[in-house]
Amino acid sequence: DQSAIYWSAPRHYLGNKILSYGGNLTFKLSYTSTTNNYNQILNKHPLVILRGRDLTIVHYYTRPIEGNRPEEDISITLKEANFRFQTRSSTAVTRDTFLQTLSNISSLHILAWPYSVDSTSSSIVAVQLQQADLKSVNNISPQRPLARNIEVCSCPPNYAGTSCETCARGYFKQYSGTNGAHSYTCVPCQCNGQSDICDVETGHCLACQNHTMGTYCETCIPGYNGDPVRNISCRICSCPLPVESNNFASTCEMNITTGDTTRCFCQQGYYGDRCQSCYPAFWGEPSKVGGRCLPCECNSNIDPYDWNACDQQTGRCVNCLNNTAGHSCERCRDWFYGDAIRTKNCAPCSCSQCG
Repeated sequence: DQSAIYWSAPRHYLGNKILSYGGNLTFKLSYTSTTNNYNQILNKHPLVILRGRDLTIVHYYTRPIEGNRPEEDISITLKEANFRFQTRSSTAVTRDTFLQTLSNISSLHILAWPYSVDSTSSSIVAVQLQQADLKSVNNISPQRPLARNIEVCSCPPNYAGTSCETCARGYFKQYSGTNGAHSYTCVPCQCNGQSDICDVETGHCLACQNHTMGTYCETCIPGYNGDPVRNISCRICSCPLPVESNNFASTCEMNITTGDTTRCFCQQGYYGDRCQSCYPAFWGEPSKVGGRCLPCECNSNIDPYDWNACDQQTGRCVNCLNNTAGHSCERCRDWFYGDAIRTKNCAPCSCSQCG
């Protein structure tokens, strides 16, 4: 409500609260104000605002408050008869829509105080939301009464939950065009046979298998080639070797019949028709199992396009620039002084080399 301040419930009170149906939301409110129009305030503003599944329902407090320093113990039974849509005069909430709201509560707000009231203090304590415990049906007592409003349904294979309020594993919600977000059918995940689980709301596939990736496991991961949509398995690129440790292609072209790699698209630092060599300023043995290309550590004192800038077998820097020298171009060359690493300002010494 734009003209009132509300407390916002933490995450513990949100999510699927179907098992709270018929239970009580209890809390203690305390107001201290220079005015004494508490009943007018509670008559104008909803005490509780509950949102879920694109539905917003409200509860108005109708019991009169007496006294100048009201402290009220409040208990609201979570049933459709105690809630309305938005305003008191609007359509009543049905059991079906109330359960839909409880199935995924996105926010729960309790009235703190209207902006227009000169309030000096407002507090809320002892907030509790009752929830049925399905594991304790044989442990009934006056302190743990039977939750007679909770249904436990035998759901079709594509539905799950005590009230079949959500989709089972391997299914997602397909919303109808007529009733918007309030009506849906649980349909199978569409993951091209590469996953049996997807996001229940979006249908986006989770945990794609067999080297696949994408919203619907429709593409191969980097370094693999295939077409999951056409049921062509993702196979590793031989760039240069068909093993994880020596596959240095972002992708490749492959003979679908034989599985032979015909063209490699190399990662940074590699080149060759099979990514079998190191690019300038890199060194290593990518064609040897466990080998790879590593950047030459020359303190940015080499030309990254110079094939002879560093030894591609050892990584030793060869053609050092900026008047530098050393295994890593880490110092000024003989008869020069300065900082070879940071400022790169190696300059000639002003002394005679002939002594």
